[in-house]
Amino acid sequence: PTDAPAGDWAGGEFPSSAEVRARLPETRQPYPPATRWKYSNLGIALLGHALERVAGEAWESYVAREILLPLGMDATAPRFSERQRDRLATGYARPVAGWPPAVLRQAELGGISYGGSIHATVADMARFALDQLSPAPRVLSRASVLEMQRLQWLNDDWRSGQGIGWRVHRAADGSTRIEHGGGVFGFTCKLLMSPAAGLGVVVFTNGSDGNVGIGWAARALDLLAPVFRARTRRATAATDVPAPWRSYVGRYRWALGDMEIFVRGGELVMLAPAPPGEEEVRLVPEGEACFRMLGGSVHGETLRFVTDPDGRSGRAWVGPHPHDRL
Repeated sequence: PTDAPAGDWAGGEFPSSAEVRARLPETRQPYPPATRWKYSNLGIALLGHALERVAGEAWESYVAREILLPLGMDATAPRFSERQRDRLATGYARPVAGWPPAVLRQAELGGISYGGSIHATVADMARFALDQLSPAPRVLSRASVLEMQRLQWLNDDWRSGQGIGWRVHRAADGSTRIEHGGGVFGFTCKLLMSPAAGLGVVVFTNGSDGNVGIGWAARALDLLAPVFRARTRRATAATDVPAPWRSYVGRYRWALGDMEIFVRGGELVMLAPAPPGEEEVRLVPEGEACFRMLGGSVHGETLRFVTDPDGRSGRAWVGPHPHDRL
């Protein structure tokens, strides 16, 4: 739907929840369903109204108990709380002309608060990001988290689209990144994550210039993600894997490129070229020197290592393709 038919983003006066519901007949669809994607503040707010109906309680208490408490987000509140006042930064308007920028007052979003009134710290949002990247999240099942992060709508550029609550895009290095951000009077935020690197960046600004947070988050992740991936690949001296697996670790080559085998978290992982970047593939043992590949373009196929009498791997068959060890 279009945004709320009542409210003033210029003056900061917003309708109550009852007013939003009463004026829903005034909204319209800007275009037919399933033709293109559109973000709607009103749409997100209506999810909050629905949550209250289903849960039978105020959304603030539900979110505090079911999300903030399990994640240890102790400094966060669904709505601004007086206990947060001594930590509240001063919000500024984006300068149109001249300096300094104008101070903006704290805003109460009324009936659309469900989609923009949580007050948090960077540290607490980092806790939220960690749960999103965890193999065993505490709020939702791993399957639900992955479904929300999975592409649900693909844009015409074939490089970006939408998950459930997340924007999804392909980074310059070929990896998939997920993000969400927004802004209210005097403040912006951005949470950008690289699930493949297990890394997230949180940026808050106390100014209404959203481009600053977006640029900083992307630049930080561009710099950090390769470092984290390289550190992960070097961690091959794990002792919690069968001894033969350590003999498989290394780089292998065939006509169309190199691939690398390394140990991470008690598993063997293959890093293989996948233009324009790389893809990680988990190797699940199926027999002696034989593994099922999970993930990437080779998902479901078999990888088989060929070893010499001393047990050292000299070749790896990735499906039907031979890779010789370097």
